[in-house]
Amino acid sequence: MAKYAITWVLIIRAIQAVFAIIILGLMAYVANVFSHTYTYYDDGFYGTVNSSPPSRVNFMLFNACWTILALVFLVFIPYIAAEAAHKYAILAVDAVTMIFWFAGWIALADLAGGLGGCGATVCNAIDAGAAFGAFIWVAFVATTITSALYCRNHRHESTYEPRDEPAVAMEQRV
Repeated sequence: MAKYAITWVLIIRAIQAVFAIIILGLMAYVANVFSHTYTYYDDGFYGTVNSSPPSRVNFMLFNACWTILALVFLVFIPYIAAEAAHKYAILAVDAVTMIFWFAGWIALADLAGGLGGCGATVCNAIDAGAAFGAFIWVAFVATTITSALYCRNHRHESTYEPRDEPAVAMEQRV
């Protein structure tokens, strides 16, 4: 098992995890505010109207959950099972997560602009979610570039270092 070395990439991964948890909390609050069931009475009939949060908020919730799962793969798998941590798989997970965050924070910023600056707590949570989404996207841009450069610089090498096998001394007697 490899030793844990504190590198700048590991520090950025920790920042990504903290921001993902913050966004998860913010978007859960926004989704709760937008989710309601209304019962009404009209001309002798009862009706029910269900409202759901905007799909942009749901997408940001997905992004936060996806990021937590992706960070488990990106941080722990290289130490636990080096054979499973293929350099191109790490690049692919980084790149897909970066694209998700780009789409998510842009969509959430568009939603915040469409609400007209309502000044309510939910609007502030949407604004904060868009800002944290932009920061986490920048962090994933940095780690994706790092992963891409590693893949380019090590393209002719094996994905992982083979583990040292114990030496077996054999004698051949004639």
